[in-house]
Amino acid sequence: MKSVAALFSLLLLVATGFFVFASGLGWFGSGEYSNAAASQNFAGYQEFINLTSPDLAVVDEAISNIDVGWHPGAPVMLLESARFSATMPAFERIFGLLEQKTHQTLGCQFDEWYEWIWRQQYGPHPEYAKFKGTLYSRVDPQFVEYFENANRTTIRLDEIQWGGVIRDGIPPLENPGMIPVKKATYLDDSNVVFGVVVNGDARCYPKRVLAWHEMFKDTIGGEPVCGAY
Repeated sequence: MKSVAALFSLLLLVATGFFVFASGLGWFGSGEYSNAAASQNFAGYQEFINLTSPDLAVVDEAISNIDVGWHPGAPVMLLESARFSATMPAFERIFGLLEQKTHQTLGCQFDEWYEWIWRQQYGPHPEYAKFKGTLYSRVDPQFVEYFENANRTTIRLDEIQWGGVIRDGIPPLENPGMIPVKKATYLDDSNVVFGVVVNGDARCYPKRVLAWHEMFKDTIGGEPVCGAY
């Protein structure tokens, strides 16, 4: 239990930022999304949002409703709700339901749960995108835009995870100044660089620089280029 408590304490620190936005956004959503799941006898996305409430009575009711209205795509929604649960008892209740419904005994090991989920056939809850947009909007209201047209995505939505910063929280390396290779004396022979050639225009971007920015935006050979590291 000590390891569980330690993990919960760490997650609670991360989750604190979510609740700064809660008063402005409403704890349990604004009702802007229709409950498409209700007509199919599945627990709606709002029940999963309610799992993040500091009120255990609200959490217990949500647990019961999700149990009765179980959907095969619910495990990842439980997992994502657990990351931002407000109390240790809520955290434990979420994982208890997760193990009960999936018959897996993975405890609170998030990475192992994701690996198990990704091995299953992808069949998301009909309101998964709505849930994810609502949950992530508590970190940054702009995040909801990423999930508004989720029906157009070509990747699994459960592979999208918050990286720990708000949008544009890590500024890109934008139109950096270039110098000749011989003047790049700050680089060691063992340093890795990423080379790009477009229309005969060659550029190098050092890994040690991109590690800070994670992305560059530049014009190479007259063409706009974005590179992600």
